[in-house]
Amino acid sequence: MGDIISDYLAFSHGSVQVDGATAKYSYDSGSKLLTVDLGEISAGQTKTVTFEAVVNATAYGKSFNNVAVLSADNDSDKTAIDEGTTIENGTARMSAAKSVDKTTVKVGDILTYAITASNSEAATVNLKNVVMTDTISDYLTFSHGSVQVDGYSARYSYDNESKVLSVEIGDVAAGQTKTITFTCLVNSSAYGKSFQNTAVLTADNDDDKTVTDKGVTVEDGTAEGSVGAKTVSSSTAKAHDTLTYSITLRNSSAATAAWTGIEVSDVIPEYLSFVSGSVEEDGRSSNNFSYDGQCSAPHFFFCHCVQSRQSVDSFV
Repeated sequence: MGDIISDYLAFSHGSVQVDGATAKYSYDSGSKLLTVDLGEISAGQTKTVTFEAVVNATAYGKSFNNVAVLSADNDSDKTAIDEGTTIENGTARMSAAKSVDKTTVKVGDILTYAITASNSEAATVNLKNVVMTDTISDYLTFSHGSVQVDGYSARYSYDNESKVLSVEIGDVAAGQTKTITFTCLVNSSAYGKSFQNTAVLTADNDDDKTVTDKGVTVEDGTAEGSVGAKTVSSSTAKAHDTLTYSITLRNSSAATAAWTGIEVSDVIPEYLSFVSGSVEEDGRSSNNFSYDGQCSAPHFFFCHCVQSRQSVDSFV
């Protein structure tokens, strides 16, 4: 008897029996051909060959038959085929979680996010082609090069416009967990804000999983503004000379918020005439002021003062 074992099966060596007794056989692992010598079969006699094979991991969702060929010196070959076997589709069981290392932060802090993708020990197949996508909050700036999978630098794609981060983590075996980490900077738009980030994990053979961290709250921050010395371009002058006055404003490098809503007023001495159009802010001409000629008081209104940045305003 000759039987070519299906590619979806692994032959169990030592399992061959003839009429319930262990029998000699040969098996070619290359061709997967099992051969059993049955000797002679008398008139009215029946011999039964049995053997075992294990369904391997390539067989999920497959159907197959096995064909045996019996040959004898004094009769034509006989072919026997079984009724066939169908293997159920395997089941992957994905679960996911997301966390962030801080829940209360300041602008300028670094957040580390961690997303896990797990396949249950009860799963019968690998999770196939798992991909994680995460839309980064507008209050965060993604740190390029920070993406890791299980502690090793990993490939990723990031779209600056949509702020979508995508990481391919491949297959996840039954009982295995893979962890993705990346970092983000809390940016200056985040003062006083609270936000969460959501990641979506997809696989070819399981439903999508959506996970959200517990959320982050950003402190309001404190401005530490100060006014420096007021200077004049010349300590002596003649009639019709032009004098340039400078006022320096500064938000301390220790400040944790922008200095905003600043208004500066200056009463022009009666011996001077304000030069219209002479106001500058950080060296650039500014129309962000008003001047009342009746009380000789020019007013300067600044929309904002960037944290830790000096602003110099002058007029002549």
